Amino acid sequence: MSLFYIGNRRAIGGVAVVAVSLGIFQASLVLAATQAAPTPNPLAPGANPKTSPVPGVDITGASPASLIHGDPVAGGAKFASTCASCHGDRGTMGITNPGSTDGTVPVLNPIDPGFLADSNGDASIFARELDVFLQHGSRPAGPSPLITMPGFGDHHLLPQSDIADIEAYVMQLNGTFWPDRCPGIQLELANPSPGARVESGHYVVQGRAMDARAKAGPGIDRVDFFLDSRDSGGRFLGTTSPALTPGPAGPSSFQATVSLPAQSGGHDLVAYAYSSVTGQQSVVSIPIAVGEDPRRAFVVVPTAQSMTCTT
Repeated sequence: MSLFYIGNRRAIGGVAVVAVSLGIFQASLVLAATQAAPTPNPLAPGANPKTSPVPGVDITGASPASLIHGDPVAGGAKFASTCASCHGDRGTMGITNPGSTDGTVPVLNPIDPGFLADSNGDASIFARELDVFLQHGSRPAGPSPLITMPGFGDHHLLPQSDIADIEAYVMQLNGTFWPDRCPGIQLELANPSPGARVESGHYVVQGRAMDARAKAGPGIDRVDFFLDSRDSGGRFLGTTSPALTPGPAGPSSFQATVSLPAQSGGHDLVAYAYSSVTGQQSVVSIPIAVGEDPRRAFVVVPTAQSMTCTT
């Protein structure tokens, strides 16, 4: 059975995950009649080693990427640069694949319901089911498919961390998330770095905010900035909207000029992103030293930021 639907008919499909310099490849997924988890079709030996099987590999076995809680934001960027040429923006459209039974690459958004039925919201199951295709590849059904998906893991075409990020992004497109990742809404600040010294006055903050559940646009109403936690009496610094004032990194990026007060010492720069889809918030907090050497502002200079989700 299939990854996708054509009208009222279920089609046996393929999935292309990444375009590489040697060509564009695709995989087919076979789904049991009861909408069980899909399994890869074995690769066929051929002139191109990238789409040929690796001897002795169990194509039903998952690999380390399936255990990594991938970053869907990073995965979205990797998907856009390596997968969208076959699957379209956000996985919503497939290119033609002459010689395959379907004739096209299936969409991944929405993905074949067998993935969703079998995983039932469990990210670990969903990731493993995607992983076997990314690791081992799959040949679309049909007499002579032009496009075949290689084994990106078996042939070391992608590192495991990249595979994990792509898996997390495809999962997010279909409403499944790792429990330690904010469901749907993603917020990242490009600057400042944790523990950095920042002077009082005007300061330009750049970042990215999006809600993958949005049908169009970034899906974020606004991003508010505070010096220290808003809920603990922090000071409002400014606000921006990715839709109205996009940053230099694309439509989901933003840029804001905030005004830092002359309050020397260790503080947190806290950003609050508001989803236009659900009203949910994602919060990123970055420790900074305002107008002071970080070694004096902090007992131990921090090197990490924190991220939380609220409803």
